[in-house]
Amino acid sequence: DCLVERCRLWEIYDAALTNQSSGPKTPHYNIRYRHNVIWNSEYLFEYWNRPEESETHDIYFENNTCVNAGHGWGHTQRPDPSGRHLCFYTSPARASNIFIRNNIFFEALGNAFYAPTWPEEAVAALVMDNNCWYQAEGRMISFPKISYGMDEFAAYQKDRNKEGRSIVAVPKFLDPEKRDFHLAPDSPCIDAGADLGYDADFEGTIIPQDKAPDMGAYERK
Repeated sequence: DCLVERCRLWEIYDAALTNQSSGPKTPHYNIRYRHNVIWNSEYLFEYWNRPEESETHDIYFENNTCVNAGHGWGHTQRPDPSGRHLCFYTSPARASNIFIRNNIFFEALGNAFYAPTWPEEAVAALVMDNNCWYQAEGRMISFPKISYGMDEFAAYQKDRNKEGRSIVAVPKFLDPEKRDFHLAPDSPCIDAGADLGYDADFEGTIIPQDKAPDMGAYERK
């Protein structure tokens, strides 16, 4: 029963947003992270839950704008520099209904999506779609025994049967050098989101402004 919305989070040594536990028998449920703007943190969203007796369900990470994972002040000072947008460590707890939708994930020094120790059934619990991904270098997505570069996104969609309406593209922010992550008029994220029932964005702008909701924290006026 936690809600984190309309926050700016930046220059964070570890995780900007996270729910995690090492037990015993810990429930994670009804947690929502929505319409947040996050940049220059080592992990934008980190999750794990242990042991197997624990349970996770109904977690929503939606309409967040996530920029430059690992570009913050702490990256080179860490004993384990990585830089990930979604950092999912070993998590044997039972999981269902984890939603990752309508987000923008732009540039990561490590992986935009990191879950190399997750079993297949846990990966299947992730409901992911209508996200915008961009990572010019390195392996964008890391799973057990396989990883995908940005140019292999179509293979990832096919292999995992996920994100049929997600895109790989530069999101085109209005002025990223000045930390203005509003969408530019020609952004591919405009009208590319799903209707998740939200009526207002980070600034209170009514959703949608046109044919459909936009991806990210800001609805283009």
